Amino acid sequence: MRRRKRVFKQERSRETYEAILRAAATVFAKHGFEKTQAPDIARAAGISTGAVYRYFTDKREIFLEMIDDELDSARKEVEAGMAPANLADPRAAIDAVLGVFFARAKRNPALTRVYLAMSLSDPDVAKLRAESEAADREVVAALIGAVVPAARIPDPAAAAFVLQSSALAVAVGAALQKGAPEASVRAELVSMLHRYLWGE
Repeated sequence: MRRRKRVFKQERSRETYEAILRAAATVFAKHGFEKTQAPDIARAAGISTGAVYRYFTDKREIFLEMIDDELDSARKEVEAGMAPANLADPRAAIDAVLGVFFARAKRNPALTRVYLAMSLSDPDVAKLRAESEAADREVVAALIGAVVPAARIPDPAAAAFVLQSSALAVAVGAALQKGAPEASVRAELVSMLHRYLWGE
């Protein structure tokens, strides 16, 4: 359910729109979806509530567009990790993908929590999540198919699902738990996935 990107004739309009999305990420993370109101987002963006309503019909639309932008940014980071230069060392490429998952989860764990909760209750957020994760899995499956022998991993799509699910769960868990030893947790996940993919 990729949302159509807005096109603005004036730079100032684009800047205001982006300021609303940035403010929304902060406010939704702080207060959650239910407690956040449009005036909270307007205040955080430094604009009037009326200005918010010139761009959006309600807070749900703001949330959907803000999350869609976040997911698009994350997908680009995963794809960048799959650049041809990174494929020379298959293990480094897998590690780069894991690094993206950990970095994204750590960047704004409170927003991640709100997003995951919304994906369980709002059908449009659930669809955005499903499409985003499916797109990421395609990239990871292509990587696994290219660098892991078929005798070892006969179904790269299934392996990509395992890698993505475990990486996201561990990355989000480490980000949400204060004091979690992220470096040790990530190293253990890398070791586990290397054993799974290459038997080492």
